[in-house]
Amino acid sequence: MVPSTSKMPPPQARAHTWCLGLLCLSLAVCVPAAPLDAPTDDPLCGPDAPQHSTERLLQRITLCQHNPDWLAHLGQRLNTEARYAEAAEHLERALLLHPTHLGASFAYSVALAGSGDLASAVELLAQLSTRPDVPAAQRRQLIAAQMRMAEQPLSRLALTAAPAWVARTSVAWRVGHDNNLLGSPRLNSLTLTLPTGDQTYAVDPVNQPRAGHYQRVDARLDVSHHPSGPRRTDVALALQERRNASTPESNNQQIEALIESLPAQQGIWGNLSLAALRTDGGTRYHSTSLGSGWAWHVTPECQTRLGAESQTRQLASNPVLSGRYTGVLWTWNCAPTSATHTSRLPVQWWWSLRTGTDHPTQPTRPGGIQHTTALRASARWAQWQAEAELTHSQDRTGYSPLLDNNRLRHSTRTLVRVEYHWPLAPLFPALQGAFATTGIEGYVQQSNIRLFKVRSYNTYFSLRYQW
Repeated sequence: MVPSTSKMPPPQARAHTWCLGLLCLSLAVCVPAAPLDAPTDDPLCGPDAPQHSTERLLQRITLCQHNPDWLAHLGQRLNTEARYAEAAEHLERALLLHPTHLGASFAYSVALAGSGDLASAVELLAQLSTRPDVPAAQRRQLIAAQMRMAEQPLSRLALTAAPAWVARTSVAWRVGHDNNLLGSPRLNSLTLTLPTGDQTYAVDPVNQPRAGHYQRVDARLDVSHHPSGPRRTDVALALQERRNASTPESNNQQIEALIESLPAQQGIWGNLSLAALRTDGGTRYHSTSLGSGWAWHVTPECQTRLGAESQTRQLASNPVLSGRYTGVLWTWNCAPTSATHTSRLPVQWWWSLRTGTDHPTQPTRPGGIQHTTALRASARWAQWQAEAELTHSQDRTGYSPLLDNNRLRHSTRTLVRVEYHWPLAPLFPALQGAFATTGIEGYVQQSNIRLFKVRSYNTYFSLRYQW
């Protein structure tokens, strides 16, 4: 049963839980403030402070504002009530009085994140992780918290009382090795069905898999607009270029753009996306996609979507292979809070299932109409990320009289990717917002027709800067 909107926590409360989960999930209590010593005769400025309400403490600001421990305690208390702007004001004063105060520093990073200043929060976490007075175990937990915050989706960031527009920009350089740069089938020979009988021909080595090193540059801009109303708008633009000296026909450039409107709680969602691919080998491909449906929160931590989508796929370099896809999809996205998360579970996971039919734009397309079903899953931990995709396709008519007597083609594609990320600021304090990634990716396509059996693997290392 879907809970009613009135029973769900307000956006500020959910943002507060998220921020505490990011920064204190592994640390349990972060770093507690030092024991409260009263600089005045008022006991509320000392050990009695935790026994009184926040409003009662705020009435003692004039008397207690010279005690950094008391200010740190007040800031932590305000954070737990999602009053981040007020917390930041008192924590800033605590750090002016005591610049190395660990409790105030941790609480201030939470207040910054809760107020929407993500960049400053991540930078402060990076600075804290380099301090020699932080124990090694807590330093590792700080690095993990920094990674979780830096990778957090903008949809979460926009739930805070921050300005309506939140933007994130990143650039990355990758170097890797791919054992099949062109995605060629692993064939030494190919048998064709001719009127005179089956004939087997050798496949030219130039059309067989070729391995090599490559370099890739990625640039991405994500913008999220979340006014006080019930909807959010996300915009994304991604550019990519891959280069390889030994196999120049594998060089390619890609561009993707997305605009999406989502409900804060439940309601209609819709998106429009564009994609284009160009290779030096002559491939020219572009697509336009539209999607819409209903989205709702099954729990405060999990959102699901159900809807329909359509896509126009144009292969300008070989128009007969172009098509128009229509189908339905379901997605499930969860991000546990600190109250429900354990260290072994991902900090975010995502599932999607889509099924539909691709109709050819030209009736002469081999295989004719094609039915496709795809299942995709993604999970992210503090520094690990794993993705997997399984896609099955089947043609409605025989692919070609020349291949296995016009056999009906079906294929199953599997993609698996595993990455490990780590921030560079703990090693190089000047590199705030810089991250390194190492990963491995495997792609296998099985088919009942040998021509469409493909297998490739690539390993890579990348450096990314985000601001």
